[in-house]
Amino acid sequence: MPANVDSGEDLFHEQLRIFLFGGLRVFLGETPLPPFPTQKSRALFVYLLLNRDQVHTRSRLAGLFWGDSPEIRARRSLNTALWRLRRIVPSALILTDADAIRLNPDLPYWLDVAAFEALLATPYTPTPRRMEALERATELYRDGLLPGWYEDWVLIEAERLRLLHWQALRELMDLYEQSAALDRSLHCGLRLLAADPLHEETHRRVMDLYARCGQREAALAQFSACVQLLQEELGLEPSPETVALADAIRQGNIAPAGPLTPPSPPAEPQVRRSPFDDFGHVALVGRRAELAWIHAHVERAHREGCRLALLEGEAGVGKTRLLQEAAKQAEARGALVLWGRCLDMHAPPPYQSLRGVFGKALARLRQEEGAAPRGAWSLVLGEWLAEPADSAAEAGAALPGPDVHVLWQAMVACLHRLSQTNVSVILLEDLQWADDATLEALAYLTSHLGAASVLFLASVRPEETADHVSFSRLAAALTDAALLERRSLGRLTSEESVELVRQILGLGEEDHALARFIVAETEGNPFFIGEMLKLLVEEDYLRLDSAGRWTSPWDWDDRAALHLHPARTIRQTLERRLAHLPSLSRSLLEMAAVLGNRFDYELLHLASGQAEDMLLEISDDLFRRQLLTEEENGLAFSHDKIRQVAYHALPEVRRRHLHRRAGEALAQLHPGRVEELAYHFYRAHAHPETIRWGMRAMERARRLYAYEAALTYLDWVIDAARQLGSAQSGKPMMRALEARGEVRARLGLYDEALTDFTTAQALAASLGDRSGVARAMRLGAWVQGNYLGDWAGGLDHTQRAWQIAQEAHDVREAALAQCNLGACYNMQGAYDQAQEAYRLAQEGFRALGDDAGEARTLEYLAVTEHFLGRLDRALATDRQALAIWERLDKRYEAAHTRVNIGYLLIDRGDLALAEQEFVQATAALREIGAIPVVLWALIGLGAVHRYRGDFQRGMEALNEADHLLRELPSNPYNRALICSHRGGLHWTQGHLSEALTQMNEAVRAAREAGEPALLAGLLIDLGRALRLHGDAPSAALLHQEAYTLARRTPFRAGAAWAESEWGLDEVCNGDWSAGLAHLRAALIAAEGVQGWKRLMPRLNLAEGLLHTGQAAEALPLARQVVDQAASMGMCEVEAQGQLTLDQTLLALKDRPEL
Repeated sequence: MPANVDSGEDLFHEQLRIFLFGGLRVFLGETPLPPFPTQKSRALFVYLLLNRDQVHTRSRLAGLFWGDSPEIRARRSLNTALWRLRRIVPSALILTDADAIRLNPDLPYWLDVAAFEALLATPYTPTPRRMEALERATELYRDGLLPGWYEDWVLIEAERLRLLHWQALRELMDLYEQSAALDRSLHCGLRLLAADPLHEETHRRVMDLYARCGQREAALAQFSACVQLLQEELGLEPSPETVALADAIRQGNIAPAGPLTPPSPPAEPQVRRSPFDDFGHVALVGRRAELAWIHAHVERAHREGCRLALLEGEAGVGKTRLLQEAAKQAEARGALVLWGRCLDMHAPPPYQSLRGVFGKALARLRQEEGAAPRGAWSLVLGEWLAEPADSAAEAGAALPGPDVHVLWQAMVACLHRLSQTNVSVILLEDLQWADDATLEALAYLTSHLGAASVLFLASVRPEETADHVSFSRLAAALTDAALLERRSLGRLTSEESVELVRQILGLGEEDHALARFIVAETEGNPFFIGEMLKLLVEEDYLRLDSAGRWTSPWDWDDRAALHLHPARTIRQTLERRLAHLPSLSRSLLEMAAVLGNRFDYELLHLASGQAEDMLLEISDDLFRRQLLTEEENGLAFSHDKIRQVAYHALPEVRRRHLHRRAGEALAQLHPGRVEELAYHFYRAHAHPETIRWGMRAMERARRLYAYEAALTYLDWVIDAARQLGSAQSGKPMMRALEARGEVRARLGLYDEALTDFTTAQALAASLGDRSGVARAMRLGAWVQGNYLGDWAGGLDHTQRAWQIAQEAHDVREAALAQCNLGACYNMQGAYDQAQEAYRLAQEGFRALGDDAGEARTLEYLAVTEHFLGRLDRALATDRQALAIWERLDKRYEAAHTRVNIGYLLIDRGDLALAEQEFVQATAALREIGAIPVVLWALIGLGAVHRYRGDFQRGMEALNEADHLLRELPSNPYNRALICSHRGGLHWTQGHLSEALTQMNEAVRAAREAGEPALLAGLLIDLGRALRLHGDAPSAALLHQEAYTLARRTPFRAGAAWAESEWGLDEVCNGDWSAGLAHLRAALIAAEGVQGWKRLMPRLNLAEGLLHTGQAAEALPLARQVVDQAASMGMCEVEAQGQLTLDQTLLALKDRPEL
């Protein structure tokens, strides 16, 4: 401690006086210093005061106050805060060098905390001097250290000083009692109970002192209060000593020593408040019911699991202030609170608010666990949160897996881990500005976190959500699931509004005409009240007199408002406030308004073009006026309405100019923020830059499956290209049209997609770009065939695209066209031509050295070979693709190919090998977080166990798949497969009713999925079960439908199997001739088909022959089925074949030669 910072009266009148008890106040003599312009500069000053004997390294202070920022930025922010600090307090107070900062021990100043500690250090004798020191110390301690500050380092110091104060009061109580000053001792006891109401010994002493002062009723009332507190707070009864004392007081056994004359408490120091003080330190007025509502939902989330609570209200009604208070209360109860903020920006970056939430969540887990969290989900989140370092980097890593659910599953896993010990509260501000990707993820998280103790608490302006389709979809879905609660936040009542004015100005309880005027004008909107008061100060209607009291015309004239021209709306109030700004301050605020709600200091510095000293001067003015404020990682508008008013007041020409400067600064400092760059250059009408950054933003959005955002960026690019004209922007325009067509196809906008491809084709032709013509034609043909089902038309256009690519000598485009040709040929049953197309595509990719292209082509070729029933060749081809993926270290692609191989092995009957592939693929997919494909692998494992007859393991795999399926959006295809295999397992166990239930559900899901090959296979299963159950007529209808469907698909085995089942139904129904004809035709059709499915027509023909009395002909067929099924390990087929064989042998018992 500096030698001149003590308790002496001589130093109380030194020039610099600093108060920390009851709140920060700094005086030079009797004059209060102006408020600190930023929260960080104020917090840094207080930290130096509380650690005044220490020398602090710059790196430690930068890490403490700007820990979330890179070190260089944090140290620069520290320098800025020091600069601001020296403009408020005497610059000599703070000593700095290259790496050290401390308070000057030789500069005289008075600090209440230092004086408090010095007084407590007074020697214990003589008693009068000690008593005087304790009296002065306890008078200094008012309302604790810095009430309303919640930084850890403040709370720790506040608790230490609270204990010192408590001990001082206890000692002073003893000294007063020893000197017979019972009234003063009692007063100390009451202050002790105010600090610690559950201290039973103090209750006893207060009871005793009341009784000795002649206040018997007060003593007994104190006893009653003690009993109630102990019971309600601790569930305890008072001790026998306390009860005995109360009995003695009732019986009059304690003689009074004299009447009670408690001393008057020392007068509270007058603390001047101002409309420009930090609003966060004004006590929250009203809102008790809303706070209770939030608290109830926090508790409910802790007990029952995840939910979303919406706090709805107009702009300025106090949603953010209420959330801040709720966050403090939740944290005080042990909850983890994470903030996410949505930005008022057209087409913001996908998941804009959730990025901040999960960045802090991962940092918290690293802090708790001492290392980065392990698991696939943490890798997925880490890749998603990573920002490219420069414009040449990829605009965000692609997510592993076929869709965005990989990311959402990772979010779920993170929040599950985070909420294991206590409830997590995710606060999302201004949800009305959330992008579609954020809202879709929020709906998924809320419905899939289940019992996790997570509450999403969001503020929203209902007047801005009427046309927000995604928001309406979110609200409807969660309302239907009973996971959404809404609360409307209304304006303050007249009484509450008056109280808020008093809080802001530090007024007393007396009636104030000014307060009534403010309430009438603002109608209870808290933000409007604050801004109106600031306007009155700036226009000199509200001023401080020489005694430090606020005065206004209303003090002597209730009709003063008649002489004013009051602002009638928030907008008018803000416009008048901004009109009072100096020109440099107004210019800087306009630049900030263009940058957005939140921005970092370096960006504002570069975009404004101001010298740093001048920028700090101007920004300090904006801080003091409470137009801008400081946040953890940068600067922000105090309220978004201020930004909106400043932005919309800009003339169009100046607005464009500022957007260009913003874009240029952003490109220099943060080239990875491609969405914001595209936005600024689009608003600036800077067309070449819009094209450049818009395409990058689109690519990132597509990688994150945020197709709506991608569409917006492409609209900007196409608009900019049109403004430039085809001479300058023909090729970018063509690329953007192609990309927009692909995105529209993803969104199901097929006609619009075809229009884009047609336009791109015409543009390419006008530019003489034959490769472009081929590419646009190929993309349009794919939509025509794959999405609209016109495979013949798609084939014609793809052939033409390939010819044009050949003429252009574009090897890549020709190879891509051949790939599409292969698909078109497959869908028309021209398998030989499909194989040739894929062979040519493979040669093209190999010539280009494009290993990934070759591997994909091999996978397509394997599908064709599967269609043809050539399972061995399909397996060999897929294994070639797998080898390439493994050489390229493409883990997702390799695992996905393994799953395909597993299904081929099932069809071939190699169940042991199939299981190995599924197990290996599942492990790899879990590691990278590709949950949707894990589901596909688990279904394959369930099928393996089904055909082996392993009911328990089959059910375990299918149940796990079903659990994963419930975590993903509705997928009837996968649901159909799970139900089908469950039905088969139940059938093998003789659970006929459950089997039929599952098979019927499988058929319903397959119809919903609209996949003819899947539906045909499931109709075969259900029909077969019905026939074995004795309902051959119903089975015949299903098998006839299956046969019709299967003939429209490329799978030869499916059509042959369906025809054989239909033929057996006809035999069972008495139409032997037609039935046997179908059975023999199916056997012929199955020739060349590999795998266990070729056994089914043979088995069915054996059963048909047996049914028609031709057991001798059936016998070799049945034996072949049993032998071959056994060699494959296909227990289900082997059992069916064995039953037919036994029945055949029984029929032939009179013919032993057979």
